[in-house]
Amino acid sequence: MPGSYQHIVFDFDGTIANTMATVIDIYNEYAPQYNIKPMTQEMVLSLSDLKARQVMKTLNISFYQLPVLYLKIKNQFNKRIQEVTIKEGMREIIKKLYKNQKKLYIVSSNSRENIESFLLNRDLNYFSDIYASSSLFTKSKFIKRLLKSSQISHNDTIYIGDEVRDIIASHKVGIPVMAVTWGLNNKNTLLRYQPDYIVDTPVDIMQFLK
Repeated sequence: MPGSYQHIVFDFDGTIANTMATVIDIYNEYAPQYNIKPMTQEMVLSLSDLKARQVMKTLNISFYQLPVLYLKIKNQFNKRIQEVTIKEGMREIIKKLYKNQKKLYIVSSNSRENIESFLLNRDLNYFSDIYASSSLFTKSKFIKRLLKSSQISHNDTIYIGDEVRDIIASHKVGIPVMAVTWGLNNKNTLLRYQPDYIVDTPVDIMQFLK
């Protein structure tokens, strides 16, 4: 049963923090300089169903521009982490899970420094550990590392994230995954990758994990 999980592993971007709005703002600041198409929040939701090459073609981003643009956006984002807001309702859920003696962790492709700064400034220091990597493709390795170093059981752990790659990483490691529908990928896309559970609001998380 979902309620039996004692170790809750959260994704950060899009699940706890509304990082996309800040990323879009920074991206749009660079769009004229690189002659690429500006973005809106609605565009992000539609682009999330496309493959990387299709996204780049839609936005007129070349393979030569991508690495430089990524680094510039990342550097600016690091400076503006305190502009990022927390998903409405997540503060209360995190506190309730902690008070219910759940062990909380974060595994994210954002930086540890950004995450720690975000949590500290919002009085959310309820997490036992944070595993962070700048790579978009090593999340499963960091979940494995967390399980091993913390000596926690696969059967006692659940991952909560907003992206298809969160589902894929959890399946690869062999732990249940709960997909949230307020992040990068929409509900229909998430369902195609068969998460164990799917929720539409932070309150729904508590209904499973209380």
